Amino acid sequence: MTQGFRSFVRIRELNLANEGDDLELWNYRFNYAVGVRLILDSEEEESKADDYEPLIEIVGQFDASYLSLNELSEDQLMAFSQDNVGYHVWPYWREFVHSSCARIGYTPAFEVPFYQMTNKKEE
Repeated sequence: MTQGFRSFVRIRELNLANEGDDLELWNYRFNYAVGVRLILDSEEEESKADDYEPLIEIVGQFDASYLSLNELSEDQLMAFSQDNVGYHVWPYWREFVHSSCARIGYTPAFEVPFYQMTNKKEE
């Protein structure tokens, strides 16, 4: 069976304004971690332990960089990171998994489904 995770890790913010220039640009770099692993069905409970070693594991971290004309608040950044960053990174993740499987000779490659948006209701 396969197990996977996806997680927003951190945001780095950089002001790109030149001294004396009226135009300010903000660069926001989001770090996003994803992983997938293959385990035996009979080891599902054991796989929850920190020291568990799966049959195959592929993990990656991606940076997604965005430019903005406005400085964004922490709430705005968190709202944007909720689904947008993962959605933008996902095609690169799928390609990484498939090419990694090809390199190690594991066929068929892990099935990486289409990106699913979180289904959180507004408060």
